[in-house]
Amino acid sequence: MSVRQGERRLPFRDPERMMEVDRTLDHIETGGPFLHRKDGARYENYDGRLPQREPGYYREYTVETSGIRGRGRRRIVQGAGGETYYSDDHYESFIRIDPRSY
Repeated sequence: MSVRQGERRLPFRDPERMMEVDRTLDHIETGGPFLHRKDGARYENYDGRLPQREPGYYREYTVETSGIRGRGRRRIVQGAGGETYYSDDHYESFIRIDPRSY
């Protein structure tokens, strides 16, 4: 289901962060463009902070952050089944988000 940018209900109050996460979700949905070679790479879930799945189930994506050079700490991890998680502390914690809701 395609959602127009800015229409997703995301659990953030900061409008800038909402826009950055929304933009990344748009790129994931359309297959890019991605600025970092690791975007779309396997996320292995070594620490078990996400539900355990077979290897290769999860993919990671960089959330571009204003004022930060490089990849920064924000990521989206998406499972093959569409479940989507956001981390703003480089995988130390996750919140589940629904990229299809609006």
